[in-house]
Amino acid sequence: MKFWLLSLLMVGDLRAQPVSLAGTVVRPDGTPASFARLMLVAEPPFGKGEAIWQEGRCDERGRFQLRLPYPSELPAVVIAHQAGVGIGWQRVRLTTSTECVVPLLPSVSLTGRLRGGGGATLFIRQLRPVGLFNAPRLTLRLERFSPDFLQTLTEADGRFAFADLPDGFMAVVETRSLPCRFEVPITDGTDITLPPTGILSGTVLRPDGNPLAHANLHGFPEIAEAHFSGTLSPIPFVTRTDAEGRFRIAVPTGRWTVWLAGSGDAEWVSVPQSVAVQAGEVVKVTIKAQRPGIVRGWVADAFTRFPLTRLFVRAQLVDRPSVVSEVAQRLPEGAYELRLPDGVWRLQVADERWQSEPVTIEVAEGAVVEAPFIFARPFPTVRVTVTDKQDKPVKAWLADSLGNMGETDEAGEADWTILPDRSVRLIAATPDLTLWASATVTANQSEVRLRLRSGKAVKGRVVTKDGKPVANALVGLWVRWQEDEAPICLQTQRTSSDGTFQFLAPVEGVSQGRLLGGDGIVVTESR
Repeated sequence: MKFWLLSLLMVGDLRAQPVSLAGTVVRPDGTPASFARLMLVAEPPFGKGEAIWQEGRCDERGRFQLRLPYPSELPAVVIAHQAGVGIGWQRVRLTTSTECVVPLLPSVSLTGRLRGGGGATLFIRQLRPVGLFNAPRLTLRLERFSPDFLQTLTEADGRFAFADLPDGFMAVVETRSLPCRFEVPITDGTDITLPPTGILSGTVLRPDGNPLAHANLHGFPEIAEAHFSGTLSPIPFVTRTDAEGRFRIAVPTGRWTVWLAGSGDAEWVSVPQSVAVQAGEVVKVTIKAQRPGIVRGWVADAFTRFPLTRLFVRAQLVDRPSVVSEVAQRLPEGAYELRLPDGVWRLQVADERWQSEPVTIEVAEGAVVEAPFIFARPFPTVRVTVTDKQDKPVKAWLADSLGNMGETDEAGEADWTILPDRSVRLIAATPDLTLWASATVTANQSEVRLRLRSGKAVKGRVVTKDGKPVANALVGLWVRWQEDEAPICLQTQRTSSDGTFQFLAPVEGVSQGRLLGGDGIVVTESR
């Protein structure tokens, strides 16, 4: 008995041990990034839980060490920045002490104009490769935090500039003053016009008519007006009522759904309301709070029926599934709890790469509902083998038409997750992007074999309207394999001083060079 207790104490003590993260930051030329700044960011899935944010700085040899008081299972990333050089990031695990190397990426500037956005604060929420095979093939996503080197202030006429951003990437940029974002390639000459706006104003009241102070009001765009495009889009917002229960926020014109969300142990929720916002108008809204209905249940493995302890559950309002949803608070032993307003709700597993049959429940104010078990199973996987021209297994990079990226092991093998209800285009390439292979893959297949072939040359030039070469223009290689498939950008490069570019592309597809940002005409030749 004493030995058992001692073992428990030892295990508990080990779990409480500090975790150290050490490593080196290197510049694009391989030299140490002396005194580079560091940020360790770990954000909880779906915003459920406490986030980790820690800052540091390298020494003169580019080395760093960060320490946490205890381990964490949150997905984490180390971001490094050296002014005038660039930024870089690396995924890390915080379950044990570890080391890593963070390479800074070749950098360029993102400049442009946000019309109607003078004096606005802009911050970058996401950096992702334009081409699926652009190194380092790792997307940076930040939901809660934004380092100061990923922020900028527009001038009075809306002009802005971000420095030291990675070349060949897309940037997702949000404004602090308006719930909208734009997604653009990192280049010069971006031109964005903010949409017309209105004011959403009102009061949140308790059932007794008294104001509800300091409550979080959520808003979600239902229908975007014609002024939105693939570049600019409205995004959800959260605003907080004042001591008198009042709120006021500027939003793009269109139709919005607003409600009090039942996050955490919220004491109040509200039935979602749909509101139309017109340009230049102030729309008055009264939100009537109610006690939440509490939904409790469990998530279990669809095959073994044992509880699954690491999954989240999402509730969607049946009559507005794409607009109103809540993610449950995760509890021990596969249990979960939701606080929802009146209505009929559909419950499903929320985690990526997991699926479950939906469970439908009806929620009433103040009632406690025991939901049926949610049985979950992972998405199917396909065993992928990549071989060279001699049919020998070879290490390769992988990507699919949904934007997922990965790689095989040294034996040329990988397990690839496939959506259960649709096919995907799977693409393989050697890291030097000279050999390519591709196939359409469905969830019915257990394995797929990709044999690499030499790429075909796709070359061309970028010129102005009067035929002069455009140097340093960002060009993407887009490939389409079948008529009913959307083209996919595989890689990017900058044009040379005489405006020329050249890629090696998969031989099976129809290839095209496209200009990403700026003015110019692309003349493509292929053989």
